[in-house]
Amino acid sequence: MVFPIGNPGQGNALAARYAGKEVKMAAAKSLVNQSLTTVKEVVTPALAQVVINNSPNIPPQNIQRAVNYSTNSTQNSIQRAANRSIESPHFFGDPNSSISRTTDWLFRR
Repeated sequence: MVFPIGNPGQGNALAARYAGKEVKMAAAKSLVNQSLTTVKEVVTPALAQVVINNSPNIPPQNIQRAVNYSTNSTQNSIQRAANRSIESPHFFGDPNSSISRTTDWLFRR
C-alpha cells in the first residue's frame, strides 16, 4: 500500500503507520474478546458459587438471574469502553502530529 502524496517517502510512512494501526487494532480487539470470555467462563461461575454458598435462602433461579444480569452488565461495560478507546482517532498516536491527522483524515473516508 503506497500513498503518493506530498514528498517522496511520505506515502510509505503513512502506509507503514496504517499497517501498524491495523496490527494494534487486531491486538486490542483480541484482548477485548479475551476479557469478555473470561467474564463469561471464569467470573460468572465463581460469582454464582460465592452467592450460593453465602445465601442458602435465596432461590437458585433468582441467583442465576442476578448473576446473568451482572455478567451482561460487566460485558457491556467492557465492550463500551473498548469501543470508545479502539475507535477513537487518537488511540494510535499523538493526535496533534500532522501525520496522525493526515492518516486519520485519509482512512476516515
